[in-house]
Parts: sequence; structure tokens; C-alpha cells
Amino acid sequence: MAFFNLQTGRVDIPSPLRTLPKNPLRHPSFDGQRTESLGPDDQLSIPDSNVTAFSDVQKIISRDDKVFLRKLIRTDQREFITGTSDASLKATHVLSAIRVDGRHKETKRKLKIMIEEVLTHFWFNNGNAFELDSRPNMILLSANNHAALNTYGLIGLSPGQARLRDIAEQLLRDNADWANRVEGGMDSRRNLDLNAYPYNVDSIEWEVVVFHRDDYLSPGEPSYIVDPRSRTLRGEPVNDEPVNDSVNFCHIPDRPYDDELPLLLDSNDAPLRFKMRTNRKDDEKLSLFAMLVNLHSKLQAYMALTLPQRPSSIRLLYLQVQTVIEYIFFAPPGLNLRAKLDDELPSLQEELLSPVKKTKDKGKGKALDIGNADDDGVEK
Repeated sequence: MAFFNLQTGRVDIPSPLRTLPKNPLRHPSFDGQRTESLGPDDQLSIPDSNVTAFSDVQKIISRDDKVFLRKLIRTDQREFITGTSDASLKATHVLSAIRVDGRHKETKRKLKIMIEEVLTHFWFNNGNAFELDSRPNMILLSANNHAALNTYGLIGLSPGQARLRDIAEQLLRDNADWANRVEGGMDSRRNLDLNAYPYNVDSIEWEVVVFHRDDYLSPGEPSYIVDPRSRTLRGEPVNDEPVNDSVNFCHIPDRPYDDELPLLLDSNDAPLRFKMRTNRKDDEKLSLFAMLVNLHSKLQAYMALTLPQRPSSIRLLYLQVQTVIEYIFFAPPGLNLRAKLDDELPSLQEELLSPVKKTKDKGKGKALDIGNADDDGVEK
């Protein structure tokens, strides 16, 4: 569930699970000679309080999720990373949804409205209203990539370091202009042109940063994709001419890197880069800022892990994205955005984010968790 961080003045999303799925082809705790589970270290699953990739695939899709999926199928048609189109596609929230259902329904409704107002203020949808349950905050992902991105944080989606530098430099200039306008008593709206470079999301070539290579794909296991140059939409002409360096699968790097980012590679061993093809209207375009907040949350979670070896390239990317996030949530001196938030948000979020309460399941004497809905709308 997305929430407003009262200390940093930013909208954050929950970190991925700290317990990663164990790949049976790589994890040392799996012994091929022992076919039965002998203890928790031999189990592929995660503690019951968390969500596993396997159960995630089998969740019953709620009515809302089906509506979101149908909307994205109409405009996007293809999986964001692989370019494929099949029955496993899921409508994936970039910033975690706030489902107005179950307990505390009115509190969730108020919190959702306030979070959306904050994101609209910071220009997450090019001056249009930003809504968490709308196309600017959604992409199509396969069930596996959905779990890899939002459940476990095995991967992150990046616009590339060169583009990040350009975005940071332009934000710095635009923020200075915004501060001058506020100081001069002029228009206090942010007023960015997200249709121009470097903000234009349609021109971005996305990369897949692989944080946990051993858990994302097995050794020698390719993930089949559609060549980014051939990802046409319905009604567009299809190029049937053969391409000598055609791309038909992607794979993880053969070895971990230190000075180079561990990016998902294509079948030519080059970093897989792709643009998003879509039929979305201008006010429905994917939110670049939402994508960067999502990437930041994955980097932040990875940097918080205790690892024997952490590539310096990922640390540099983290620092770069951290700077961009600070610029995205820049507040000009003299613009009091926090007055209403400081009055109402703490109590709303405290009610929803407080430690999980327990109640007894009638007839069974078993404690049930009463928590907040996750990205798929399932109470946990």
C-alpha cells in the first residue's frame, strides 16, 4: 500500500519481501538425493505470513483486477518486458494500490484521495489527475515478472543511467524555475512538460536490472521474448523481413559484475533494451515518476540487505536514483504543501499501518491476521 513518508516528504511504497524464493537448481540447501522435506531449510516455500511466487500465480483475480487487465489489454496488448501476449498477463500497479475494501474502508478512501492529490501536485501525470487505479500507474507483466518485480524485488526497471543523468539535470533546472515563480507570487503549480525530452516516457529505452540473478532465472534457462523491433500493436503493419541479429530470448549474465550493472541480456549478449509501445491517450501515458519511485524502492531494499558481495555499480545506480527522487519530491520554499497532510495523514496512516491485530477464528480457535490489502487485493 502506498503511503506518505512524513519524515522525507515523499510517497513511498512497501519494500519487497526480505525472504527470497529459493531456486532449487541453485540454492545450496537443496539436496538432490533427498526428495522429501526434512525441515524448513529444505522447503521451497516462504513463511505462511508472506506470499510465494507460486501461490501468487494461483490467486483468484478480483473483479477490479479483471477490469484493470481488460483496460490494459486494449491499449498495451503486450507484456512490458518480454513483448509477449498470453493468458499469464497481470495488470501490475507501479505504485502499490490502496484497496478501499474490508476493514477501515472510509480511512482507506480518505488516504487514497490524499496520496493521489500529493502525486498529482508533484506532476506524476503531466498536470492531469493521477489515480493509483489508472493506466499511468499500471503495466502488463507476466505472473513470473510480476512476482519478481513487486513481490520479491528480484529485478528493477530502469530508464538507463545516461537518461537518469539528463532527468536529474532537467529537474534541477525546472525546480529552480518553480521556486522562483513561487517566490515571485506567480503560479505555484509545478508545470513540467512531460512530453518533451528527457521526461517523454515513450522515447525511453528501458533496462532490466537483475538484483538477485540466482533467484530470477535458473542457469541455462532463457526467457523467450519478442524482438523489441517487432513489437507491433494490432492494426500496425508487421515487418516480416528477417533481421540478422534478431532477438528471441533473454538471459541473466553468466557471472556477477562489480563495475557493470547486472542487466538482463538478450540473445546477442547485449543488454536488453526496449521501448513501451501503446495506444494510450496522452493523459493515460505511463508515469515516469511512478516508475522511478518503484525502482528506488527496489534499490533501497537491496542496499538494506546484508550481502557478502554487493556490486559497486548498483550502489552508484542507487545514489543516482536517490538524487532523482529528491528532485521529484522537491518542495519550493514558501509553498506549504504539508499543512493539510500534517493535520490528517498521521492518524489515517497510523490506523492502517499499526501492528497487525489478532482475532479468534470462531470454531477453530486460530488467530487470524487483519492487515492491509496487497497489490493483488488479498488481505494479509
